[in-house]
Amino acid sequence: MARRLPGASLALLAVLLLAASGARAAALSSGEILGFMATAMGVAQGFSATELLTLPPEGEGAGTDAGATACTVRTYGVFPGSFREEVRCGRSTRLTVLSGGRTVKVSDGAVEDAEESPPDRVKDLLLFRSAEGLAARLGQSGVDLGTTSLGRLAGRIAWVVGARYPDESAPQLWVDRETWLPARWIVTRAGLDVRYENWTDLGAPGRPFLFPGRTAMFAGGRLIRERVLVAAQVDPPLPPDLFDVEAVQARCPAPDPPLPEDLDSTLEEVERILRDFRRLYR
Repeated sequence: MARRLPGASLALLAVLLLAASGARAAALSSGEILGFMATAMGVAQGFSATELLTLPPEGEGAGTDAGATACTVRTYGVFPGSFREEVRCGRSTRLTVLSGGRTVKVSDGAVEDAEESPPDRVKDLLLFRSAEGLAARLGQSGVDLGTTSLGRLAGRIAWVVGARYPDESAPQLWVDRETWLPARWIVTRAGLDVRYENWTDLGAPGRPFLFPGRTAMFAGGRLIRERVLVAAQVDPPLPPDLFDVEAVQARCPAPDPPLPEDLDSTLEEVERILRDFRRLYR
């Protein structure tokens, strides 16, 4: 008769089997994971989306809904790589246009520095829907495409591209193992943790096109902005001039030159000259 293993030995065996199966599963490369992800998200010629952007209060109001700022975000995209985002918060407006590798940003009617900020990266997973395009953008964000592993997020198993779970010190993308949809993006250089939730299929039967119903951005464990999908359309008629970077730059004035660092001393010098001038001609 076969001898039964003690409970401790069975537990150890279960752990070893789980580790071995995880090692085999994690043999998938980042290219394979991103390929499955791109297929799951679907493709189209373009899209438009309207979202409600909420900026929670800081300071004493942090962690409550009181004092939160509500903004409207309208996003337009043409694949591959053309993007326009219009943000309105009360009387303040902000426009970002990306096309042909060029970017222009306009804040309250004036052109500003076009350098991408970490929050701008949120759009990348939605706009670049091929394994090659996704790999290029992730690489630019510092994600190590040669490292993959399996992790757990909110009770679900996910692929981790860019780090060995549970290490969260490196830039990394998490992809749900069952749905193959993006679940989390950690941008360590900016201290941001972005979560993509409630994916909605906006496409026609047989032509999926998925868009996150909620995108939440955390910093230091605190929610700093939240986008909730209100309405969206796949393959709407979008005029090409929506993505004309040069036309946007031509319509908007350049930013005012920066004030000199020694502004106070400059004003004092002007006042001294005026006083001398009055004494000379009085």
